[in-house]
Amino acid sequence: MLALVEEAERAERLRVRAVARAGRVERRRNLRASANPATAGILDDLDVLDLDPAVDVDATAAARRRLTTVAGRAADRFDDRIIDELFDAVDGVGLAELPEPLRHLTSRRPEFAERLVATRRCGRSRRWGPAAA
Repeated sequence: MLALVEEAERAERLRVRAVARAGRVERRRNLRASANPATAGILDDLDVLDLDPAVDVDATAAARRRLTTVAGRAADRFDDRIIDELFDAVDGVGLAELPEPLRHLTSRRPEFAERLVATRRCGRSRRWGPAAA
């Protein structure tokens, strides 16, 4: 009986995560409608990293490298809406792949530093390592 309850709880958690992910995917689809090619590429990489919670696929390394590279070399490609998507992916599902691009962006756009620190303090992405003081 306990196994059935645990399985039902797990299924409900997956359903809630899938609904939240669907909302993020839809927002990115809408952003893509008016995006330039570079921004569309950023959104594509976010889609790769923001996997369906029911799928266990390790296709994130290349997307993470691309996001980190673009954030480091062309931070202007990340408008406020795209940065909101990055933060939402970290806050919403704790994507541990995104702190490095966010750090690069914050070094070039200091107005996001406080938000990055606040996100880390919330502890939603515990795999980040030690929080900056």
